[in-house]
Amino acid sequence: MRRSTAALLAAAAALVLGDAGASTSVAIPFDALVQASSAAAFVTPVTETSVWEGGRIVTYTDVHVDELVAGSGLAAEVWVRTLGGEVGQIGQIVEGEPVFTVGRPSLVFVKPARVLPSQAEASGEGTIPGVYAVTARAQGQFPVVLDDKGELRVGESSAIGATVTPKGAVPELLAADALRGLKVKEVAGTVGRSWSRLHVQ
Repeated sequence: MRRSTAALLAAAAALVLGDAGASTSVAIPFDALVQASSAAAFVTPVTETSVWEGGRIVTYTDVHVDELVAGSGLAAEVWVRTLGGEVGQIGQIVEGEPVFTVGRPSLVFVKPARVLPSQAEASGEGTIPGVYAVTARAQGQFPVVLDDKGELRVGESSAIGATVTPKGAVPELLAADALRGLKVKEVAGTVGRSWSRLHVQ
């Protein structure tokens, strides 16, 4: 990784795998997450700012791209947009959204952010240049955590909440099951194999 292991250790030392929240989402298969994304990377949030857009609060997080795991198009720093945040005395919580904390790294699967439905007609644009969204919301974010042996691994976002598998769906390897608990150094191989199979040039 471009950032030193020591830096990641320092940033991840305070992290633990949290309990799931109250929201319920349809569990996304690993292949579906990979296929829907334009890139996967280890990132560390630098700053964030929340603004009003289309009658709701949106947060933009400036993240440093520590290591590009798969895909292309990411600069050294990019903006990631999530729903919810705080503006002045008003706060909005959107369950199931990824949660970023300045200085705490995570693995994210991203795609170009689309304008909000309330803004689409007025803007005439489909995506926002230079801004990304986490694919499958919190299911596309995996915090970097330190295990009890001092190994850096990827965990599962505590913002996901409960997940359900659609009735009648063909059993597939879920994204959480494919990545949760992997050592950071193992992630590139696991993601890369699926990426090369699903993103045919």
